Amino acid sequence: MPTDGLLFQEKLTNNAAPTLCAIKIASLFSINKTEIQNYQACIKYFNQYLHNFRLHMMILKNTGDRLLIYVYRYDQLHELLQRNQVKDVLHSLGYPLETVPQTLGILKRKINSNQFPHEIGLFLGYPLDDVIHFMKREEAIYIGYWKVYGHLRNALKTFNKYDCAKTYLKYKLSQGCELADVLI
Repeated sequence: MPTDGLLFQEKLTNNAAPTLCAIKIASLFSINKTEIQNYQACIKYFNQYLHNFRLHMMILKNTGDRLLIYVYRYDQLHELLQRNQVKDVLHSLGYPLETVPQTLGILKRKINSNQFPHEIGLFLGYPLDDVIHFMKREEAIYIGYWKVYGHLRNALKTFNKYDCAKTYLKYKLSQGCELADVLI
């Protein structure tokens, strides 16, 4: 493991636990490059490490002292992008939807053009209806891991699962378990 690898692992597990535990399609988090100075080695190491679990990591944005990192389950993302309603929304926003890498390339381009792609919730596995309401900038009924516009009970159950995943990973790692021992 590279220098700062444990710190990077802590950031990864704190921010992407639901994805690492196969509860969520993807997670997004940022790190401070001054805090993890050899971030490139850490990302390379953990990308190879996570690949065995069908997980991938990519930098969506690299600015000044911050990185925006996207961690995702390729197979689940591919399946999501094949759903007709999701395809229709993303196609209307200029996504080619031919391959996952091409689609993520468009997302990355939008993020780096300083346009906030309101559709990013789809790439994080948020409910389609909530993403559509968010894109319309409507008023949410609840704000948790995402802005909820309907089906609050389901959202709260999901938020609880996310919290449990984070607690589980934090506990297991504090007990000396290796990340590979707790990933699904």
